[in-house]
Amino acid sequence: MSDKTLKEISAETNALTDYNNVFAVLNAINVNDKKEEKNGLSYLSWAWAWGEAKKIYPDATYTIYENAAGWCYHTDNLTCWVKTGVTINGLEHIEYLPVMDYKNKSIPADKVTSFDVNKAIQRSLTKALARHGLGLYIYAGEDLPEVDKGKEIAKRQEEQMLRWSEYRTKLSDLKVDFREDEETVNYILKTANVKSQDLDKISVEEAERLLNVYLGIIKNKEKSKEVKQENKKPEVNPEQAETNKQDNIKACMAYRDELKKVGIDYQSSNIVEWCKKYSRTGITTMDLNKLNNEQIIDLCNLYANLYNGKKAANNEKQAK
Repeated sequence: MSDKTLKEISAETNALTDYNNVFAVLNAINVNDKKEEKNGLSYLSWAWAWGEAKKIYPDATYTIYENAAGWCYHTDNLTCWVKTGVTINGLEHIEYLPVMDYKNKSIPADKVTSFDVNKAIQRSLTKALARHGLGLYIYAGEDLPEVDKGKEIAKRQEEQMLRWSEYRTKLSDLKVDFREDEETVNYILKTANVKSQDLDKISVEEAERLLNVYLGIIKNKEKSKEVKQENKKPEVNPEQAETNKQDNIKACMAYRDELKKVGIDYQSSNIVEWCKKYSRTGITTMDLNKLNNEQIIDLCNLYANLYNGKKAANNEKQAK
């Protein structure tokens, strides 16, 4: 049975609770405008970091550990390192850091100067403070503290939900059965590379791909609807019909050029078969001169869908 009194146990519990609060407070501070970049690594100013900690926790202290000879650094006669500690609310975090040059390489023991040691001590103390939460996300390779990152994600999810609702309403208005029609559902899931159309079941990145596919379908359907309305104009004479066909052939050739720019070979067997499979007008050849006007327009819409999907995928890769 423990010899500790109830008062002592209570004090320890309160200390632990206080420390957990310390980490939560310091870890929530956004330090992005205070960090410095050097050789691909991010740093915080020791003076700023210590000042921030002391503002919130005036009783915070730090320790620079000396070796047996009383030096403020340690050595194995090959390289050197420093040992520091930061104590907040009774809990100390200790950090060891090599004495390094401007390339972040350990300096040989016989080349170390007092300036090198002092710089290592300041960096070590900053990292010890990070163990208490201040700027820890920098050393984890992240861009924002957990609190800000959570807010950013929540904001993006809210924006995606609004677009999701808007796009699905438009799809319904355009008579696109994205819920029950197996072919349409499979096309959406495959093109977006997602397993569900439910935003609660997919990541933010997956949701963005899904929304891009929705938007592509909407644009193609709206364009197709406009074309159909134009086609309803009465009595287009043969000469005008041929002019329209040549204009549509030019548009189709322009789409082919755009497909090349995003790395899609419209002449490849895979693309040709895909176009034939999803054609709504029974396209059997890619020779534009052998297609009627409606088939050329259909092919344009298929090319547009391929282009939009590839463009969205390229944008996602660039964002990462």
